[in-house]
Amino acid sequence: MGDSDLEMMRRRAPGFEVREGQVPGRGGAIRIRDYLPLRPLSAIPLLWVHGGGWFGGSVHMKESDAPAKYLAAHGRVVRTVDYRLAPRPARRRAAGRENTSNRFPAALHDVVDAALDLWARHSSLSLGGASAGANLAAGATLMLQAEGCAQPTSLVLAYGVFHGKLPEHSEVEKSLRGSLAGSKFMLAEVHRMTANYVGDERLLEDPLAFPAYASLSNLPPTLMIDATHDILRRSSSTFADAATAAGANIEYRLIKGHHGFLNRPRSSAFSEAVARIERFLDAGRFPDDPGSVHDSEFNAF
Repeated sequence: MGDSDLEMMRRRAPGFEVREGQVPGRGGAIRIRDYLPLRPLSAIPLLWVHGGGWFGGSVHMKESDAPAKYLAAHGRVVRTVDYRLAPRPARRRAAGRENTSNRFPAALHDVVDAALDLWARHSSLSLGGASAGANLAAGATLMLQAEGCAQPTSLVLAYGVFHGKLPEHSEVEKSLRGSLAGSKFMLAEVHRMTANYVGDERLLEDPLAFPAYASLSNLPPTLMIDATHDILRRSSSTFADAATAAGANIEYRLIKGHHGFLNRPRSSAFSEAVARIERFLDAGRFPDDPGSVHDSEFNAF
């Protein structure tokens, strides 16, 4: 990536260099952060997208920065992106009435445009993200395919939400203990965020906003990583089942813990997840071993 067009400032870190910059997007300049290994070991870069309920988070949060640092230290170019954030959800007013800026498809367009710039520079890319970022990574993959341009070679989705309204999933309900499985409060909070993201209830089944409603047969090889104790598993498990039934190459892995473990880089759950991601991206296939399962700290989404 050239300094002349992005005016990047550089910072050194063990085994890789971090560059802050901007790329052009259909909604204006998009802030990005590139992690560039000093000794690249892979020709395929990864665009990694943070979560935060579509209204929070940034490239500075651990869920964005820590996986990128890990993968860059192991020889892979990683880009993270400060996509436009929706307004914070209103508790007492219907989402969308007070402020319509930066709702769907603003964030999705930013992710797609950052991916297109990365593709132009490397002629290939993988996409991935966590929570709302997993949603955006999946949606960006579908949009890139629909536009017939950059075709991601692989996809990594960590504890994502892919439905506008969480579906029921009998196996997930059985595995979640206590009130979490059917908590009306938790279900209401998730719906409040998904509705806030799109700003219009009629968009809760838009296939680019919520990729579970799209045709999933053409997804690239996809690694899905989920937390055992997470109500959002209703969405990700259903998504994995549907994509597999459609003929997509999906590997679904459970890690013992709660939503948001990639925000806990000192946890064993984080270590297991990033090691699996690295093996998947490096080998172009899924790990053969079942792997171990570890505990994780709780981190709300």
